[in-house]
Amino acid sequence: MASVLKHKRTKNKTRHLNRLVGIKPTTKNYSTNRRIKLFGQFIKSYLPYLAILAISLSVIFLSLKLYKDQQRFKIINNQNNEIEHVYGLTETVPVFPNSSFAFEILKDDPNVQSLVASNISCYTIPQTYSFQDVKDFYIDNAEAIGWSYIGEATYLETEKENGIYFNISETTGLRIYTVSQDIWYEIITKEQSETMLSERKHLENRLKQIIKSLSGDELPEGYAFTLRYSFEYNLQGIINNDFPVNGFSLENKEEKLCVIPFKWQSNISIENSNALFLSETLKDKTFTVLSSSVQTYNDLEFYINTIMLDDKSYMVASFSNPKENIIFVISGLESSTILFEYVMENIKLSSTVQ
Repeated sequence: MASVLKHKRTKNKTRHLNRLVGIKPTTKNYSTNRRIKLFGQFIKSYLPYLAILAISLSVIFLSLKLYKDQQRFKIINNQNNEIEHVYGLTETVPVFPNSSFAFEILKDDPNVQSLVASNISCYTIPQTYSFQDVKDFYIDNAEAIGWSYIGEATYLETEKENGIYFNISETTGLRIYTVSQDIWYEIITKEQSETMLSERKHLENRLKQIIKSLSGDELPEGYAFTLRYSFEYNLQGIINNDFPVNGFSLENKEEKLCVIPFKWQSNISIENSNALFLSETLKDKTFTVLSSSVQTYNDLEFYINTIMLDDKSYMVASFSNPKENIIFVISGLESSTILFEYVMENIKLSSTVQ
């Protein structure tokens, strides 16, 4: 009791001295200690629940990873011959798990039948997967199903067609590549697989180089763009009174390519331009959209569609002219892919048109 009273008298003296010298009492240390104590009590009270939550999240993560790994190695582990194979190919190619034939409801369509008759097929994959998962799936399982993995060519390689390549028999090769998140399969020869279609790519590059080397003319002033083109093609102006700028076509005896002003940007989104152009141009003709992609050349962004029409594939692309707020369409409905890609890769905005 005496010690308690002595402690209180000492504490009171300290407060009295503090007041005399002007030192104000503070509760900072008390508040800080109080918070630490309360936080510790909170952690102690809820620690079991936090542990359960952490364990639950870990279990869910591991379950998803295990499920994905099981799907990846489904080919190896499946003993019941229930493996689904890619539709339309003459060779047996296992389907990537959870993917589906892109043209399921159009299997009887003549354009789709023409596509698969060329030993080409297309599958869509769930958004939870990427093409990297597709590559891992086939590369990891190649040896188990008797394939030989050749290698991969990326988009950056100019002498090979992009994709991953396999030899799947003594005479047959396989190319697997992606366009707009879809999986594309192409049956090729063993020699083509081992060279990653370098001969085909070389031919395409050579034809483009020929067009470029034979470029003797250039779009005259007054057009919204600049482009050099081979003297083999005749230039024809395409006048549309709805727009302040004109389009043009390049044509010879074999083909014709058009670049035309199509719609004002305020009237339609550029993403929907190709669909509207095709519906207006082809009208009652039956066509099938095979792929869609976006590519940029010379600061112009192109929205590209590849379609199948009358057993042949064609390309169209929409892009905008920011100076005029006009959406233009490059129509390759009567041209080769080589000419289409040459124009798309080399057309530029004119600096003289205001």
